[in-house]
Amino acid sequence: MRIDNTYLKNLEVPSNSTASGAARSAETRSSGETANSLQSPSQHVPSPELLRYLGQLQETPEVRSEELARVAARLQQGHYTTGEAAQQTAEAILKAAE
Repeated sequence: MRIDNTYLKNLEVPSNSTASGAARSAETRSSGETANSLQSPSQHVPSPELLRYLGQLQETPEVRSEELARVAARLQQGHYTTGEAAQQTAEAILKAAE
């Protein structure tokens, strides 16, 4: 299945409105950004929460070695080759399909 955004149109807010321009200028001054940063109608300014979450995500290692070690030990012990493990896997797959 291929997902793309070819059906979307670029929706721009008209910049000739005095009220929207004044509101945008007030927002810009209140947030401490320069007016130049909002010139493009398609430019996105990330929220502080998003920036914080992105920072946390960048600090998280791509491979968690302690989790890999735990899974490798369970695999070596035969934990994932039991009927119970197969049942749990099947239930998880069916639940995800709902």
